[in-house]
Amino acid sequence: METRIKVLAKTQNRMALGVIRAYVILHPETTWDDIVELFPRSINPDSGVKDNFIDEEFIKESTGKKWKGFFSNPDEFITLSDGTHLAVVSMWTKFSLQRLLDKVADFGIEGQKVDQLPEQKDTLPGGNPDVTSKDLGYVIEYVNGFEPSVPVSRLTLEVEHDIRDFFAAQSSDKSDDISNIFFNESDFQMHLAVYLKQLKGQNDRPKYDDVEIEYDIPIEEMKTAGYIWPNEHSVKIDIVVVKGTEYVPIELKYFTDKVDSAIKRFGELLPDDYSVIKRQGAQNISEYNFWKDVKRIEVVKKRFSKVNNGLAVLLTNDKAYQRVPRENAAYRAFSTAEGKHAKEKQWQGEPDLEKKNPGFDVAVEYCVTWNEQPIDGVNFYYTILEV
Repeated sequence: METRIKVLAKTQNRMALGVIRAYVILHPETTWDDIVELFPRSINPDSGVKDNFIDEEFIKESTGKKWKGFFSNPDEFITLSDGTHLAVVSMWTKFSLQRLLDKVADFGIEGQKVDQLPEQKDTLPGGNPDVTSKDLGYVIEYVNGFEPSVPVSRLTLEVEHDIRDFFAAQSSDKSDDISNIFFNESDFQMHLAVYLKQLKGQNDRPKYDDVEIEYDIPIEEMKTAGYIWPNEHSVKIDIVVVKGTEYVPIELKYFTDKVDSAIKRFGELLPDDYSVIKRQGAQNISEYNFWKDVKRIEVVKKRFSKVNNGLAVLLTNDKAYQRVPRENAAYRAFSTAEGKHAKEKQWQGEPDLEKKNPGFDVAVEYCVTWNEQPIDGVNFYYTILEV
């Protein structure tokens, strides 16, 4: 595979640390289970410990005053999509490092030993902007046109992980509740908000300080940060998760195809199948509105300093949203097909659509990844963009 990331380091162990971070940059959806499966102990049998990785929560139990064994400074931890703060083992022999480099070469990652580190050109995704290459002991360079995804805060990753768990929970069989399918977007919004609200953290306390819905922002404040839809009187964010001084806005889209299903109401299974959800048309406007959500979150980030990131979530049972529009389709720039998407969001030859739904640019080339999620025997699909 063509190289997308180069890791420059003076020492073997720092190169290993940089390589693992490079992999997570390429695959921001990575979880703890993914890491330990992809990089088993057999890659580094000479480390002197039984595991190549440890969660920050358990690091004090596994290290002593004179022997650390893992990279454990705050900026050396690598945050995964499930909220794990990963510590990498610090002992790497020449042969173990080579096994690691052989493994990651298949993903477009290359390691290079250097006598002197250059300055880190860009802040690493999710990293501290004040941390230098000297602090980390390695430098990551993006090559051949590769651009990393948006830097994402730890809280945002935790919220995203909980949303994925929420989707997975909808597929579980419940004999006393026939339909887990959401009737409409408001139904989806309320169920997700309640789920996030009831989650527990340490000491059985609420995981989040607050979860609000229909979070209203005066349009005048949004205009100051570049909001381009002047006919709106206010902006309502679907869900806002609060923890400490950080806020995570979540925008939801729910595009549906027709589903008939039995449902249970007031403890009684109704005798017929009912139209649980209806088929939605106007795919062009639907996809436009999804990218409008992305732009809205970008504007919120720009205006409010306590918003580091937000999440744009699209849930659908209509596979049409995964297809690439034809070349001359007016809405081609607003496609939600799998893969990387250009920053420019403009209509092709549709002045009437442009008047009501003006084109715009987003900040980065976002990458859409679809996940399949069966609910009550119906195949649903979702994508989550970190903004």
